[in-house]
Amino acid sequence: MAFMARSPVGCAVVTVVLLVSFVVTWAQLEQKMNYNPSAPPFVTYYVPFIGSMIEFGIHPVKFMRKHQAIHGNFFTFLMFGRRMTVCIDIDGNDFVFNAKHSNVTAEDAYNSLTKPVFGEGVVYDVPNAVLMEQKRMFKAGLSIDSFRAYIPIFVLEVNQYVDRHWKKDEDTIDLLKAISEMIIMTASHSMLGPEIRSKLYEGVAELYHTLDGCFTPIHFLFEWLPLPSYYASEKAHAELDQIFSKVIAERRSNPNVKHTDMLDILMTSKYKNGESMSDKH
Repeated sequence: MAFMARSPVGCAVVTVVLLVSFVVTWAQLEQKMNYNPSAPPFVTYYVPFIGSMIEFGIHPVKFMRKHQAIHGNFFTFLMFGRRMTVCIDIDGNDFVFNAKHSNVTAEDAYNSLTKPVFGEGVVYDVPNAVLMEQKRMFKAGLSIDSFRAYIPIFVLEVNQYVDRHWKKDEDTIDLLKAISEMIIMTASHSMLGPEIRSKLYEGVAELYHTLDGCFTPIHFLFEWLPLPSYYASEKAHAELDQIFSKVIAERRSNPNVKHTDMLDILMTSKYKNGESMSDKH
């Protein structure tokens, strides 16, 4: 005690050692107390609540491959207080895709991740029964007849892109960037309509890029935090709402003009109870 009193550094070192020892001991006791022999193997962790979050966050694929070699195709790890079970390979895919909805729900897992991207009231932000109906509506826009109508649009967009960007007989291009841009052009024109396609050069593509940036681990863990990506997502949604609301209003004011894109299908589709999708979703 006399040494510690005369040496603040020594006191701090002892305090840190005791704290670390307590945290590690608590983590080991917690794992032993919660051990379930019938559950998938649990990845050992040394810090309660945090668990394996740091190792997983640094390199998720490396983390899963490492513990697949140790535990097999099924294992669980702790990440920020949440128990995450990994299902890998053929066995894992078979379990996930054939599991009963009463046992597993994608809504509970992905809601906080997908809501900043797709918005409220769609995809995993609705009960599974409603999601199934929304999938039915989208499926109508992905029929063989629909794709036959899309093909001329694909050809037109690709030819226009090539004419704009590839004017030399020989050149070096970023193929990934070029294909990504062509996909945005063709998809927006064929599925969202010529009105949205015409606005891509006015920043719509950048708004979609902002939303796409929300597919991150932090969004998986937290539905909302006061961080730039969350504010940017809200702003992007507000701007897209204005753009689509104007297009939808114009189409409704001109019912004699026919459209064959996904936007038109969603505007005219109805749920089983007879209700239509709202303009926002």
